[in-house]
Amino acid sequence: MKKYLLVLTILIFAGMNTYSQVFVGPKIGFSKSKWLKEYTNFEGKAYNGYNFGLGLGVEVKDKLLPFYPKRNPIAFEVDLLYESRGMKYSHISGNYDFEIKTNYAVMPIMVKLSFETIDDFYVNLEFGGYTAFWTTGEWTFGDSVKAYNPLPFHWTTEDKIEFDSRFQNRWEWGLLLGGGLEYNLGSFSVLASVRKNWALTSAFNEDDDIKNRVLEISLGVMFHL
Repeated sequence: MKKYLLVLTILIFAGMNTYSQVFVGPKIGFSKSKWLKEYTNFEGKAYNGYNFGLGLGVEVKDKLLPFYPKRNPIAFEVDLLYESRGMKYSHISGNYDFEIKTNYAVMPIMVKLSFETIDDFYVNLEFGGYTAFWTTGEWTFGDSVKAYNPLPFHWTTEDKIEFDSRFQNRWEWGLLLGGGLEYNLGSFSVLASVRKNWALTSAFNEDDDIKNRVLEISLGVMFHL
C-alpha cells in the first residue's frame, strides 16, 4: 500500500498543469481514537485528541462527469496533519486504569467529490488512503495496575514508550472515508468535514489486533490560487 500511495501522490503533483485550480489552507480539529483490541477483564474507551495541519489539492480541469450540470466536482487532495491518538483501558472492578497516548504525523491522500446544492454551497465526499508516522508515545497508570496490566512487560517499564523495532511499528497504512460541507466565497472556501480512518497495519507488531480506528472532525479554510 505504501507504494500505491507514493505513486498517487507523484501523479497528482506531476500533473498539476492538467488541472484548473490549486487550493491550499490550514485545518484544525478534534480526533477520537481507539484500538481494535479487547483485553480480558478490561474495558476499552476511546481517547479524545486533536489534529491540525495543512491541506493541498487540485481540481480536475477536464469535465469527467458530463451528466453533472454544474462545475466539475472532482479534485485530488493531500493533507499533512499532526494528530494525537490514544487508548484508555479500565479494569471491570474500576480500580485499575491505564492510558496510552501517541502522536502521529499523518498524510491522507484523497479523491474529493464536491456537489453544489445551492449557489456556492457544496456537499463533499472524500475517500482514499493514508500513511502515518508514530512520532512519540507515553502511557500512564497507577501503581496498583502494574500487576493487572494486560500489556506485555516491555511496554510498561517506563513512562514513555521507547521505540523498538522488535515490538513497535512507526509506520501505519490505512483507508479513509469522509464527507463534509463547503461554502465558496470566491477567493477562498470555508469547510467542515468528518473523516474515519481504518488502519490496516498494527501499532505493535507482535499483536495484529492493535490497529487504530480514528474519527476526525475538522474545520478549515481553503484559498484558491
